[in-house]
Amino acid sequence: MLRLSNPDLRRLVIGETISTYGSLISLLALPFVALLYLHRGAGALAVVGVAEMLPGFVAGLFAGVWVDRLSRRDVLVATNAIRFGLVGLVPVLAWMGALNMVWLVVIAAATGLTGSLYMPAYRAILPVLVSTQELTEANSLIEGLNAVAEICAFASAGFLVQVFTAPTAMLIDAITFAVAAIFAAGLPATPPSIARKDRRTVMVEMGEGLRVVRRQTVLRPMALGAVALGLGRGLMNTLFVLHVTRTLGYRPGPQGLVYAVGGVVSIIAATIASRVTNRLGAGRTVLWGLTIGSVAMLFVVFAPRPSWAGYSMLTAQQVIGDLAMTVAIVATVAIRQTHTPDGMRGRVESAIGTATTLGVVIGMATAGWLGPAERLGTRGGLGLGVASSGLAVLVMLPLRSIRT
Repeated sequence: MLRLSNPDLRRLVIGETISTYGSLISLLALPFVALLYLHRGAGALAVVGVAEMLPGFVAGLFAGVWVDRLSRRDVLVATNAIRFGLVGLVPVLAWMGALNMVWLVVIAAATGLTGSLYMPAYRAILPVLVSTQELTEANSLIEGLNAVAEICAFASAGFLVQVFTAPTAMLIDAITFAVAAIFAAGLPATPPSIARKDRRTVMVEMGEGLRVVRRQTVLRPMALGAVALGLGRGLMNTLFVLHVTRTLGYRPGPQGLVYAVGGVVSIIAATIASRVTNRLGAGRTVLWGLTIGSVAMLFVVFAPRPSWAGYSMLTAQQVIGDLAMTVAIVATVAIRQTHTPDGMRGRVESAIGTATTLGVVIGMATAGWLGPAERLGTRGGLGLGVASSGLAVLVMLPLRSIRT
């Protein structure tokens, strides 16, 4: 039974939940900055998306080495503080009348670079705070609270954008990073996984992490599948808002309410994730979750223009897709944390994160080229994203035999 009285776990999940709330506001607000504030299209969305992901891809493997060399707590504090300053620049520049695509690209790139350090540190510190037997429940708790953040963020983000403009909505995101930094500062000073006396060159230590992923029969298919999943994610993230807003004609406010439904479903998914995993086995849970979650995107692909039928299809995607994907995420993270050797967590997380980022960057660039109607269009681009996610399931089939 997960010890909810654990104060360190509470600090971690509260800080992460608050940060997630702000990040999800930006997830909706940042495309609207380009679409509505700067009046750009699919190409601009792809440029901003690639700018955010590319630095993380370039630096991702090195980031894992530094996460293992430093205190994971200190990395969490520093990265949240830096993101507070970066995201806060968007509303400041907008109020000064100086915000343009160049600034948006620079801020997206710097934020992505900082995030490449944050995520492996966050994933690596959780196994330090809870026992191995509690990892699935801890990840379920985190996903459940993140779902609460999703409800609040998507229910409010669309109206914040509509009423206060997209740049002003991002001010909330900046504040949440500052609060998350305060909570992270209260975590224990986790010692580095690589002691100073044991350090070698960065390239040698990075190579150790890559060899673990390549040779491990569980981590290798997860890394290969991450590339295909990232490709699908890059396509769908870039084109989703553009398709629903511009191609179909749905307004930001109602969109936010539809997306909030997914948050409610994610809470339910987080509460049942452990039971589903115990019943099906962790590997089958991942495969079924990814399959159902990917196919659910077809509701958006074939949705009509604003109507009861259209809203019903958008909502169906949120209900079915978020339920399946949340359960799959809980099982995926638990498998990875359980099968990663001690002392290698930062490097392994960065290696798989870099594989995901590679796919996302390719997907975003592809979306920018295919998005215009004279090529494949937003509908065709989203369909290609679904196909790519299906390919990831095939690549990860070796996981089906994993029970725990």
